[in-house]
This record gives sequence, structure tokens and C-alpha cells, in this order.
Amino acid sequence: GLQQYGHSVRISTHATFREFVTDQGIDFYPLEGDPKLLMDFMVKHPDLITTDMDEIAAQREHMKKIFYSTWPACTRYENSNVPYTPDVLISNPPVQVHVHLAERLQIPLIMFFTMPWSPTESFAHPLSSTLTGSWNNKTSYKLLDKLTWMGMKDTINQFRKDQLDLQPVGDASSWVRDEKIPHIYCIK
Repeated sequence: GLQQYGHSVRISTHATFREFVTDQGIDFYPLEGDPKLLMDFMVKHPDLITTDMDEIAAQREHMKKIFYSTWPACTRYENSNVPYTPDVLISNPPVQVHVHLAERLQIPLIMFFTMPWSPTESFAHPLSSTLTGSWNNKTSYKLLDKLTWMGMKDTINQFRKDQLDLQPVGDASSWVRDEKIPHIYCIK
């Protein structure tokens, strides 16, 4: 792939996946958080909707840890202050701060995921199991993006200020769509 053409490639993900990544000869940088906690929450709440305030607070704190670990993953080598400078950021949609990282780094962003995460009439948003039909399928992406932004905007704006030295924004729920960020999917 990219390494064969002389590109430096790094995968930043949870420490659980370190061996899998490094066994492929790819640079690795660990992100905070525990993917098991995320998956347990998603199994319990497939639409990510809960009214349990303790669960909400725990998930927000978990996501905050992930967010704050993305900046060093994009700017330095692990266990070192040696600068790392990416030419492009390839991210999955649930990371949420990808567009803000790319803005700060002034580099292109490409979204990559295993299933559609951009508006389509054929499929509803992966986290929306209740909306169906072509109009609802397409609308579900805007709705879920807006709800996600509403739930995390204070944390993301604090991340922009603390880590990226960027001003807070009022609504970034549609930035990926508005900026026409390219998406790549693993679908056969």
C-alpha cells in the first residue's frame, strides 16, 4: 500500500490493537480509552440513547480521553517529544474530532469506515435503527450528526481551545458534509 510508495504510515487506535498493527510493520500510536467500554455501551444502547445520567457522564468522560489523546497521536512520536508531521489524516467517523485536527494541522482529511456514514437514500445512519425509507435514510445522518454534536459540543470546543489553540465553534455537526470530505467504505 502506501508504504510501498514511500509514505510514512501510522495507525492510532486503542492499545489493545498495538500488536496487530505493529506486526504489519506499521507505526503505532495509542489512543486513550477502552474499546470494550464503547462496545458494551453500544450493545446495551444500539441507538446510543440513554437517560441514565451516570452512563452519559461516563461515556462523555471516556470520549474526552480519546479526543485529548488524538493531538499527540498526530504530532509526536510515542514516548518522545520528537515532532511527527502527517501529510493527510485518515479517520473513522466516530472519532468526532478528526475535522478539527485536520483544520489545525492544515492537512486533508479522508473518512474511512466499514459501513456508510454519509447521507445515502439506500442506508440509514448506522446508529439509527428506527428511521427507514429513502427520505428517512438520508435524513437520519443529519439528525444523528446534530444529536452527537449537541451532546459533545462543549467537550469538543474545550478540546479545540486546550489542545488545538482554535476558537470554539457554534455548530460543527455538518462540517464533514459541507466540506465534502471524501469517504471510503469497506463494502463488497
